[in-house]
Amino acid sequence: MRKQVDHSHYTDGLYDTRERFLSYWTQIELIAQAGAQSVLEIGVGVGLVNYYLKKTGISVTSMDIDPDLGTDLVGSVTDIPLEDNSVDFALCCQVLEHLPYDQFVNAVSALKRVARLGIVLSLPDVTGLVFAGSFRLPKFGMLQGMLTLPRLRPIENKFDGQHYWEIGKRGFPVDRILASIGETGINVERHFRLKDNPYHRFFVLRQA
Repeated sequence: MRKQVDHSHYTDGLYDTRERFLSYWTQIELIAQAGAQSVLEIGVGVGLVNYYLKKTGISVTSMDIDPDLGTDLVGSVTDIPLEDNSVDFALCCQVLEHLPYDQFVNAVSALKRVARLGIVLSLPDVTGLVFAGSFRLPKFGMLQGMLTLPRLRPIENKFDGQHYWEIGKRGFPVDRILASIGETGINVERHFRLKDNPYHRFFVLRQA
């Protein structure tokens, strides 16, 4: 795995959109729901999730391929320099698409090895045309929904300088990703797209 962008990519004022902040919130929520006391975070970005988790008393070890980001560990997600079962959960969001897909199973296997309880992943998803909304009804409260319409033709998959693949592009349906995760022996507890940021699909994986 090679560094693809300079650290200024995360601080230019364009990276952290409203939608990405909702993704950060979801990462934090899923880790909290899992009851994790220790986390390995792969790919730190601006460090917001790392900072917040530590403030809530969770022990966080950070790792990135880029030494300029000041992480605890520098290295590739396919070769994590930690002992087996070193942390409760591994958190790896919007990272694995930066690897060729033939390394996906190795990466998930490496995360599985160091995480005692499970893994939280997110991956980019361009499946279909997504329409999402919410409205409030008296006595029922807020109702939310998301409708995905299939594309007439899947988007062609091409390396764009950062992403080697994305869910929903030609040859990469979500069923293929689920099957690859299954090869590692870890269980998929659930997976979902964010209503307010459907480009991010989350996977909560639990040790068997």
